[in-house]
Amino acid sequence: MPLASPLAELASQDRLASLTRTDIGEASQQAAMLDCVERRYYQTASGSYHGRFERFAVSGLSFCRESQCRSIMRLVAMPDDLVTLFLPSDRSAMRVGVRELGPGTVAFQPGGSQFDVYTRGESEVAFLLVDAQRFQRAALGMDEALWASRLAQGGLLHLRNQDFLRQVVSQALQAAPQWLSTDQNADWQDSLARATLSALLQELGAAADAQEPGGRAFLGHLHAWRMASRARDFIEASVHRRLTVMDVCLELGVSRRTLQDVFHRVLDMNPVAYLRMVRLNRARQELCNPGLPLPTVGEIAARWGFLHPSQFSVDYQRMFGELPSQTLRRSAGLPGVAPRAAALWPAGRAGAHDARGR
Repeated sequence: MPLASPLAELASQDRLASLTRTDIGEASQQAAMLDCVERRYYQTASGSYHGRFERFAVSGLSFCRESQCRSIMRLVAMPDDLVTLFLPSDRSAMRVGVRELGPGTVAFQPGGSQFDVYTRGESEVAFLLVDAQRFQRAALGMDEALWASRLAQGGLLHLRNQDFLRQVVSQALQAAPQWLSTDQNADWQDSLARATLSALLQELGAAADAQEPGGRAFLGHLHAWRMASRARDFIEASVHRRLTVMDVCLELGVSRRTLQDVFHRVLDMNPVAYLRMVRLNRARQELCNPGLPLPTVGEIAARWGFLHPSQFSVDYQRMFGELPSQTLRRSAGLPGVAPRAAALWPAGRAGAHDARGR
């Protein structure tokens, strides 16, 4: 199934793309041109066809969503250098080969694999395309026991939060025009890709932990304390570059499970909550001491690794009892700022909330 090189070249220059088509043959060809994955579509139920394909590409990762109004069979051939993870919407029935996907079930397909995908009736599928080498390094670094056999063979995995992958893809596609309008550089693209991959592997690993709670090798107290100290030193020195749990695991050479056990034992919170706590406090320091010219809340949020300003505001208010805009205006001596609001809940309750990482 050869790709038309002029259109493929044009698509490769367009990081945000959307196609709406009423012809099944044209849809399959042009979707393949957008993401370089060879596919052939067959409409298996009678009626007029309408389909939509969306993609937002950053460094080594593409956020994709595909909607169809009819039952479709797809024959897919993955290139060697890309892997894919996908799941259907709640209203969709989906099968990959002989495997039926249930709620929150993610299908992983390795590079170089060929497979068929069936969706019945009106359907929506969210998926990520990831550079194969990048995914392998991250997956084995965080969860070798979980991924060692799956990287070559593929298979089904489960999410702790059933909507997680859909939410990640939807938020990225929604925010992409704003991100692109700011002309973000390659470092920013890489940070977004790393943060997405780290969060996804964390969700998949947490679901595996719930299904297989045994088998954890707990470290001695002194060893755990030393490892926690190394992790904290690395985080303090590197948090300005949008650090992720995946980065900490790879730096220390430990699995996600080991790092999580260490943080729970020594710091009484999980690594995700600890990273968020450090970044929130660093952002607050900057909000309390703004430079000239006066930065925006969005700029400060982005500097400390919060890619979604609205979520930053929610987390910030939960932690400090006021909105970041209130902190910034008060510290800059701007009028119209009420005295600092009382905390939303007692410190003990907030601490317990963060320790669970929710």
